[in-house]
Amino acid sequence: MIFDRTGFSVLKGEPRVYKARPTSGGSFFCEVCGVHVFSQPDSNPGLIAIKVGSLDDRSDFKVHADIWLKSAPPWHRPYKDARQVEGNLSS
Repeated sequence: MIFDRTGFSVLKGEPRVYKARPTSGGSFFCEVCGVHVFSQPDSNPGLIAIKVGSLDDRSDFKVHADIWLKSAPPWHRPYKDARQVEGNLSS
């Protein structure tokens, strides 16, 4: 799930970060279990990408856009009624 980064904060713990390169926004993981919790897109530092699988309750989650379709595996099927984007979403 992609949101505006304004107002986002980690309430408990200190996530571990992996940066593919020094200027990378980074991927953040739970310091205890290692689950990927969120990332900061390199191309738009004003956004935050929360990993849906990290939520306690994701029953209200609905896909609004399929991104990076140009590099999707051949078995991927776009979600019905979702916006189709070849690369990153723009802000």
